[in-house]
Amino acid sequence: MTAIPDPRRQMRVNLPEKYHTDEDLELARTKGQVVGWIQGGAAVIVGGLVLNLLGWLPAVLVLGAVAWVAYKLVTRAAKDDEDGA
Repeated sequence: MTAIPDPRRQMRVNLPEKYHTDEDLELARTKGQVVGWIQGGAAVIVGGLVLNLLGWLPAVLVLGAVAWVAYKLVTRAAKDDEDGA
């Protein structure tokens, strides 16, 4: 059986070996980290302002709802394990 040649392998690509220098890549990584820290700080500040304006009651209610859903998921998984065993 003869293998069918892949035409993509036969094409010559006329691109430089490196498009970006190592300095460009390091600068992009650093800028990405700085942007991430700024976004994280902004999220914390906005979240704090929302909690300050609304009070703690909505946050406690939301956390309670999330805990209840997690409890239901965990107990359902435990019931499924008991039924299957």
